Amino acid sequence: MPRCGDPGDPALGRPQGREDGRAAVGASAARHSLAWWHLLPFILLTVVLLAVPLLVLLLAGGRAGKALPRIRDWADEHAWVVSEVVIAFFALVTVLDLLR
Repeated sequence: MPRCGDPGDPALGRPQGREDGRAAVGASAARHSLAWWHLLPFILLTVVLLAVPLLVLLLAGGRAGKALPRIRDWADEHAWVVSEVVIAFFALVTVLDLLR
């Protein structure tokens, strides 16, 4: 039984056995004594994906005002697909790390 405040405490809305993906990437780097800069591709990919809407808005101007709401609606409808892809990525990182 988890203590109150544990990462797997259901009372805090965090189910047991659920691992944060960023922790998997960081733990993999720490386990293999990699320098922090080995995480730069992961960090850069994350920043680029977060910046895509702003970049589209800046580059496309007024046309982006019509496209971005449609993209947002698509992402809302297909959020489960995006979540599954992210979960699969972090599961792959974890499995590959365990196989080393």
